[in-house]
Amino acid sequence: MPPPARPEARRHDPAPALRALLPLAAMVACLFALALVGSLAGDAWFTHVVGGMASAALLGVLLMQTSTPRWVFAYGATAVAAFAGGALVARALPVDALLPALGVAAGALIAWRWLRSKRIEPSELRELRPFAWAVGAGVVAAPLCLVLADLVLGGMLHRDAAISASGLARIWVAGALGVVATLPLLLDWTRRSDPPDFPGDESKHGRPRLLWAVLAWLPVPLMLWWRQDLLVLGLLPLVAVAARIGPRATARLGLLTGAAIATVGFHPAAGHQMAPALMALAGCAALVAAQVIAILAAQGDRTAQSLAIAQNHLLAVTERGPILMATLGPDLRHQFANPGYLQWHGKTSAEVLGRSLQDVFGDSAATATVVATVRRAFGGQPQSQQLQLPDGRALDLRVEPRFAADGPVDGAHLLAQDAAWRSMHDRSLEAMLAGAFDPTLVLDSAGVVVRLNERMATLFGVSREALLGQSLASLLQPPAEAALTA
Repeated sequence: MPPPARPEARRHDPAPALRALLPLAAMVACLFALALVGSLAGDAWFTHVVGGMASAALLGVLLMQTSTPRWVFAYGATAVAAFAGGALVARALPVDALLPALGVAAGALIAWRWLRSKRIEPSELRELRPFAWAVGAGVVAAPLCLVLADLVLGGMLHRDAAISASGLARIWVAGALGVVATLPLLLDWTRRSDPPDFPGDESKHGRPRLLWAVLAWLPVPLMLWWRQDLLVLGLLPLVAVAARIGPRATARLGLLTGAAIATVGFHPAAGHQMAPALMALAGCAALVAAQVIAILAAQGDRTAQSLAIAQNHLLAVTERGPILMATLGPDLRHQFANPGYLQWHGKTSAEVLGRSLQDVFGDSAATATVVATVRRAFGGQPQSQQLQLPDGRALDLRVEPRFAADGPVDGAHLLAQDAAWRSMHDRSLEAMLAGAFDPTLVLDSAGVVVRLNERMATLFGVSREALLGQSLASLLQPPAEAALTA
C-alpha cells in the first residue's frame, strides 16, 4: 500500500512583503541622502530646509501606510537612524547628528497623530480639505520641532546665534519651505492604486502638460540668479498654469522650486539681493496657491467626468431599456420620449414631442385617467395606476414629480410598462379555473382567496364575490368545514 501523499507545502509569495517595504526603503534612502547633503553643505539655512524635507518625507510615508502606532514608532526610529547616519557619514558631531534627526522624526509623528485624530484617510488626500489639513499640520509641527532641536542644541553647545529671535524665525521659514516643497509630491503617491484613467487623471496629453510645466518653471531659476527681488514675478507663471498642468506636475515643480530657493539661499555666487527667508516665504505662498488651484481644477474635472459617465449611463438605460419613458411639462405636453415610448404608440418623435397627452393617447376614458394621475403627481407625491386602453392593451403606469431647481414641481416623469402579458395570463388562469372538474380556488401569499371557480362557490352555497377576499382560515371554521366534508 503506497504511503499517503504529503500535503503540498504552502507557497509563500514574498512579493507583497517586498512591495510593503519599498516605501520604507525609499524613505531611508531619502533621509540618509538629505542628511548627507545638508551636512556636507555646511550651511544652517540649507540644513534646515533639508530637515523640513526629511520630516515631510517621513510624514508622507506614514500617511500612505496608515500603520498601527507600534509600526509608526518603528518608522520614526528608522527615520532617526537614517538621518543621523547620513550626518555622521558627513563627519558631523554625534550630538549635531542626533538632535536634528530627533526633531525631524518628532515633527512628522506629531503631525501624523494629529491627522489621525481628524480621521483623514490616504484616499481622501486628493481633495482640498484633507490636503490642506495635511500640509498645515506638516508646516506647523515639523518647523516647530526643528526649532526646539536647534534650541536644545544651541543650549548644549552655547550657540547664542541659534537661539536668537531672528534665528528661530529663519529656521521656521526654512523648515516650512522644505515641507511645502516636498509633502505634496509625497501625498501624490497615495494615488498609486487608482486606475489609469480615473476622473481627473493627468496621464493624458502628457507632452502639452510637460511643455506648459517647463515654460512655467523657467522664470523661477532665472529670477533667482538674475533678480531675486523680482522672484514673485517669476513664481506667478507657476501659479497661473497650475490648473492646466494638474496637481501632480505642480507638486513636482514645487520640489524643484524649493530646492532652487534652498540652494540659492546659501550659495555665495548668488549674491543675496533678497534675504533667504523672504524668498522662502514667497516660495511657500506661491507653491501653496498653485497646489490649491490645481486641486480645485482636478476636482472640477473629476466632477465633470463623473457627470458625463452618469449621463451616458442614464442615456443608455433610457434608450435601450424596456420601460416606456416620457417627460411632461406643466402644460402636460411631452418634452421627452424614449424610443420604447414612441414605438409603443407607433409614432415618431415629431408626432409626440410638444404634443399633449390627448394628442398622443387619443380621447378616451383611459386618457382622462392618465391626465388625472399626472395632475395628482403635481402635488409632489408619486402616483401609480393600472391603465386599460380601448384597443385592449394594458399599461402599468407610474408618474414621478419633477422638481425645479428652486423647489416647486415643474413637470412629471411618466414611466410605464406594457402589461398586456398580465391580461393574457389572467385570461388563461380564468379559463383553467372554469374548465376544472373540481372546486378550485387560488390564494395569495397571505392565504386570502383571490380567484375561484363556480364549483367552489356552489360548494359553499354563496356567490363568488362573497368568497373573494376571505382568508382560508375563516373558510375552515366548523360550519364551512362541514360543507367541505359533506
